[in-house]
Amino acid sequence: MKKYKSVILLWKYIIKDKKYKFKFIILFLLMILSIFADIVSIGAIIPFLGALTNPDILLQKEWFKIFVEIFKINSENDLIFKITILFILVALSASLIKLLLLYFNSKISAELGIELKSKIFEKTLCQSYEYHISHNSSELISLVTEKINRVIQSGILHVLMFFTSFFSALAIIFTLICINTIVAIIAFFVLGGGYILIGYLVRKKILKNGEVIKSNQPKAVKLLQEGLGGIRDIIIDNNQLIFISNYKKIASKIEYANMNNMLLSSMPKSIMEGLGITLIAALAYYLKVIEGNEQVLPILGALALGAQKLLPILQQMFTSWSFINAGLPLIEEVIEHLNLNQTVCFDNKEDKLSFKKDIKLKNISFSYDSKKLVLDNINLIIKKGQKVGFIGKTGSGKSTLIDIIMGLLKPKSGEIFIDDVLLDDYKIKLWQKNIAHVPQFIFLSDASIAENIAFGIPKEKIDMEKVIESAKKAALHDFIESLPNKYNTFVGERGVQLSGGQRQRIGIARALYKNAEVIVLDEATSALDNETEKSVMKSINKLNKNLTILMIAHRLSTLEECDVIYRLENGRIIETINDKKGLI
Repeated sequence: MKKYKSVILLWKYIIKDKKYKFKFIILFLLMILSIFADIVSIGAIIPFLGALTNPDILLQKEWFKIFVEIFKINSENDLIFKITILFILVALSASLIKLLLLYFNSKISAELGIELKSKIFEKTLCQSYEYHISHNSSELISLVTEKINRVIQSGILHVLMFFTSFFSALAIIFTLICINTIVAIIAFFVLGGGYILIGYLVRKKILKNGEVIKSNQPKAVKLLQEGLGGIRDIIIDNNQLIFISNYKKIASKIEYANMNNMLLSSMPKSIMEGLGITLIAALAYYLKVIEGNEQVLPILGALALGAQKLLPILQQMFTSWSFINAGLPLIEEVIEHLNLNQTVCFDNKEDKLSFKKDIKLKNISFSYDSKKLVLDNINLIIKKGQKVGFIGKTGSGKSTLIDIIMGLLKPKSGEIFIDDVLLDDYKIKLWQKNIAHVPQFIFLSDASIAENIAFGIPKEKIDMEKVIESAKKAALHDFIESLPNKYNTFVGERGVQLSGGQRQRIGIARALYKNAEVIVLDEATSALDNETEKSVMKSINKLNKNLTILMIAHRLSTLEECDVIYRLENGRIIETINDKKGLI
């Protein structure tokens, strides 16, 4: 049972939701009804075959006289006709109930799948920035897409199917015991024992294949991301075959593991079908020759029908057991993510944190791995309305300092105050309502310009007047108006249809649409040519004087309009530049 702890935890998580309790009650009732239908359909075969082979003996039985009276049977032909109709109705009813049970199984699995996918995505998005930079995005994408699909299949759908099959198998065996105890026990030990033996022999291989799928799925996603993300360089360097070859190796491991598991889960069916026919022949000989039973045909008919129902059920149990075992490594990974604390997400209706005076950093230190300080005892005051520049070599701590000011990273020691209010975990979300970030590479969705400016706002709630006003301030409006579809023009995936300067201006317009009081430009113009950079910086320098602008740049010319520049080296501020004469 310890082996299936992750499956139990998954179901504990599911059952906590009250809306599923009622659905599981319906599912349980349908399962009971399905089991009862199996019992009736197998039991009905004896009077049906008895009526066909020897109706006189059947009519003489005391228990059958009740049937004769209810259905007013007055001849052998009438008996055969009515019992045939009744047997067909029983068989069709049993099939209909099984279809309903299958539908409910699938429907509940689909609903739980939606719930789990949404919850995993929520848990992933609601982790801290530090969590995201320490995890490869391909691992998270693989988990939210491919892996969760496998968990839904193995941890939910096949668990439901396993228990449905298990109780159906018990009902069939119980019915066969009532018909002939020795025959039922032999059938159970031969057929059931065969599946148990095969399961014991293949269990380790199935689990190993599950581990192969778990470890290689993120690698496949990573190769796809790298191949499609770097397509320009790949085409120029003619490296397509290298990426294709690497992807093929990873995909082969995944597909062969899937193939092996499918083969191992389906293999018993072929073996047990032959064994089932052999068993029926042997039992026929036993009943006729050893026991001398004159009613051998009805008993064999019941056994044949029972075996015909039992074999697929046992095969389904084995297939579900295989899928559950193959999915255990993935279920464990999903449980780990479901147990993550949502560190940065909460519905906060409060207004943004008041910012009228300054930002104070006191004795701020930070490290990513606890070995080397990226920031070492930083003390800094940024006044509202200032344009502040940060320069320094790569690795000097500029971006980390900005991330701490924006509340993306928490300092290992030290404090941040906004207008003398300590920035704690709760206040960070209120503070971030003041901030807009314009990075070096603006993320643009494959949507319209208007949707990209009002990024994250549902299309029907976008304020077009505000969008246009923001675009004008970012010196983007005239360009948009020159386009055939104006603000409804689609930018293409990652903004491929726009120039670097236009993408940066959309980033600035996005910041202005947010009504941000602090705009952070993290090397926002470093990828632009000099002329485009000057044009973008001109737009930035014309923005509202009450805006506080924090800029990271490598080129000093980018910072010439800043009120103050801080130079960082090895995590410390080594120089404060107020007078920029002769520097630029």
